[in-house]
Amino acid sequence: YYDRSGALFKRITVDSLLFLDGVYFEKKITALNLDSGHKTVMEFLDLKVNKGLPDNLFTHRSLRK
Repeated sequence: YYDRSGALFKRITVDSLLFLDGVYFEKKITALNLDSGHKTVMEFLDLKVNKGLPDNLFTHRSLRK
């Protein structure tokens, strides 16, 4: 990520990928603030795909709830 002046201030890296049902997913992602040195790590531990969710869960009306 860059600030308004164009200087790099945050870097996002994908540290680990997982291949499930023919698709790659980010398993572990790190966000590093280059100014403060603070970092946030997101790790998905129990990723499941194609669980048979009904299409009506993804209508505009349902997603607004």
